[in-house]
Amino acid sequence: DIICAGVSAIAQTAIGSLQELAAMSPDYRLDDGHIACRVTYPEDAELALIGSSLMESVRIGCLQIQGSYGKTYLTVIDE
Repeated sequence: DIICAGVSAIAQTAIGSLQELAAMSPDYRLDDGHIACRVTYPEDAELALIGSSLMESVRIGCLQIQGSYGKTYLTVIDE
């Protein structure tokens, strides 16, 4: 389904980018119909900014999909 594919692409790209660009090791879980990712930001201010920007991009992308298709298909939980 297109919603799952879109969210999966956003999440998996962000996880890879956190690892490659921000030298972070996010704690993530990708299950059927569920994605969870927690990050601990590094003390290095530049890497922390990169990491927080990437996570904000994920939030925005998922909220845009939610806005297009509704909460029936996607619920964004921001902790």
